[in-house]
Amino acid sequence: MSIDPTEIDLKADHPSRPRRRTIVKGAAWSIPVISFAVAAPLAAASEPQTCDPTKQPTVSPIGYVIAGPGILPEERDLTGWTNTPSAPGPAATQEFHSWGLAQPGFLSEGDTSTQNLSDPNTTVTVTYRFTAQKGGVYDLSATVKGAFGGSGDQSARQTLIITANGAGADLAHKYTVGGRAGSWWANGSDPNDLSSASDSTLKAAGYTLLGNEGSAEFSGGFTATSAGTVTVTYAFSLPPRMLQFNTPSNDNDDLWVSQPSALITGCAAA
Repeated sequence: MSIDPTEIDLKADHPSRPRRRTIVKGAAWSIPVISFAVAAPLAAASEPQTCDPTKQPTVSPIGYVIAGPGILPEERDLTGWTNTPSAPGPAATQEFHSWGLAQPGFLSEGDTSTQNLSDPNTTVTVTYRFTAQKGGVYDLSATVKGAFGGSGDQSARQTLIITANGAGADLAHKYTVGGRAGSWWANGSDPNDLSSASDSTLKAAGYTLLGNEGSAEFSGGFTATSAGTVTVTYAFSLPPRMLQFNTPSNDNDDLWVSQPSALITGCAAA
């Protein structure tokens, strides 16, 4: 069966592990869509006639949207902006790794609350924007960090796709946390769930596999074919996981991404 690299079923149904977070017993949370955003300025009516390589762009956080079965409300302090005072919506105030919260960026460390493995993935979509000059040559970069969500190497997946589009930009990079050697992630699909994706499947689909407490660099460049807005999107996807109140349960893996950097390095010949 062929696999669409952009739409991989990452559901996992496997023996659960102790959680580091508290679940409200018997609560029935439903968070179809949670949106935090500010209005974007209108694009300029006319394009500038010249490109100024000394005029660096300003990247602005626009907002984020949580959609799907939802993230537990008491865990929402684990999902949000880090050190980004001007961003709309709540900031993340907790973390359980060595990353810290001092750098501007976005943390996705919460867990899906669904108990139904047929539910769609919960998504967290984060948006940044900057204005590009026509003919400007731009370099984009960001740091991605990841870690296991639970106490072991079989916590449920979380994936991230970073895209940049508009004014001639067309970039896409994919990230997830790889399984420890010998785990079901590293060697193949969960034998209890034939729809789960192994490390090799995701690697073949173009995903960069992060080690536990590991990091990777996103980088890409483009030449602006017009003056206008470039939108950088962080699309996190968290598959359903079993919540069993009488037995241990699993967490989704954790990801953090720095605020994107955009630099103009020169101007293309007219």
